[in-house]
Amino acid sequence: MVGPGDDRRRAGSGDDAPARRARIALILALAAAALAVAAVVIVAVALSRQGGDVAPAPTTSAPSAPPAGTTAPAPAPSTAPVPDPAPAPSPTDNTTPSPSLSAPPPQDVPYPGDPDDGR
Repeated sequence: MVGPGDDRRRAGSGDDAPARRARIALILALAAAALAVAAVVIVAVALSRQGGDVAPAPTTSAPSAPPAGTTAPAPAPSTAPVPDPAPAPSPTDNTTPSPSLSAPPPQDVPYPGDPDDGR
């Protein structure tokens, strides 16, 4: 039983109680903000892995159809001959694969203690 002469303080009371409450509120707010940022990152990664290429928006401001009441001018017929497309280059006789940037080339490396080392 706590009497009038008892010097013990109860938890949450005293001079530092408001500071302690403010500190706890700040910690909880920071934790909530961190969880919100993590959720946004997870959603963004999940959406980006679904594939689905988004069609880019047109960057030109010219309308695709003429305004109402006007007619589009007919294109002038071209009399210049259309050049033939260039032929595709022939494949080379080199059958060795080109090096990959994702993995180093395999090497025979003798390991320490290998009984066949140096034979």
